[in-house]
Amino acid sequence: MATGMGTQTVLQVSGLSTIYPTPRGNVEAVRGVDLALDEGDVLAIVGESGCGKSACLLSIMRLVPHPGRVIAGSVMFQGRDLMKLGARDMREVRGRDIAMVFQDPMTTLNPAFRVGDQIAESLRVHGLLPGFPASLARRSRAREREMVTELMRQVGIPSPETRHLEYPHQFSGGMQQRILIAIALACKPRVLLADEPTTALDVTIQAQVLELMREINETTGTAIVLVTHDLAIAAEFCREVAVMYAGQIVEQGPIDAVLEDPVHPYTRGLLRSIPRLGERKPLTPIMGEVPDLAALGPGCSFAPRCEARRPCCDISQPELVAVDGRRLVRCHARRD
Repeated sequence: MATGMGTQTVLQVSGLSTIYPTPRGNVEAVRGVDLALDEGDVLAIVGESGCGKSACLLSIMRLVPHPGRVIAGSVMFQGRDLMKLGARDMREVRGRDIAMVFQDPMTTLNPAFRVGDQIAESLRVHGLLPGFPASLARRSRAREREMVTELMRQVGIPSPETRHLEYPHQFSGGMQQRILIAIALACKPRVLLADEPTTALDVTIQAQVLELMREINETTGTAIVLVTHDLAIAAEFCREVAVMYAGQIVEQGPIDAVLEDPVHPYTRGLLRSIPRLGERKPLTPIMGEVPDLAALGPGCSFAPRCEARRPCCDISQPELVAVDGRRLVRCHARRD
């Protein structure tokens, strides 16, 4: 389901499944995820920690750390299934066509290299720096510096003419995140995957980073998938939301419809657990514990915690079906 401003589907994910082998069995981190992203779409993937949000993005990029692996599904981009590409072809897609902003800039940026060199690396790898004969190496370096400083300027880093020579530790957390965004945007990708890009940032810097990403989306048409556990950020920034639980999408649709009138009991539970300004009501947590992904039963994975539990919930797994024409819901107790 894609509801953004674009008309052309740029990314189609179908039946994506990823496991992590453990001594106790396979942990099913991503289970049959379907997503469609149109040009210019802004989609949020939300849910509790450990529900499979980040694993879904890593699976799309084929960056699942060993021994984890994608075991099923397809990721169609420009008529090609990324799951079937060779390693070399996939490296060409990463960064150039589909870019990713990782969660923690301190562990993503290399502390031993200047930030300007790290931004330029993506341009070099994908051949976007102009080629000059060896006799004009100085001119080539000047052009590289010009492109890097322009990228830093676009993401709001002050004095890029000098700061491109600095190292990551010389930047604040918010500025490090902007550097990651500059690296991701260097090749003008059609899809940007952002994994918790505002984690550990204060509210002011969060707003600045989100505004930057909004400008990128509106001016370039880059489709964005934002992984977050913060429903307020999703509501402010995104037009559509996919709610994940235990590796599956349990509800998906326009952000206003899902947040104003949630259908799935898990979505309702998430909304009840959020503090609201001016309200003195006690928060209502979702009771119970998240399921063991290495020992899932045949029924609905949310059933042990569900307020609308039925006998059938323990026997069979519900399908993701259309409800009220606006969204998809995976629940036996859904509205008809």
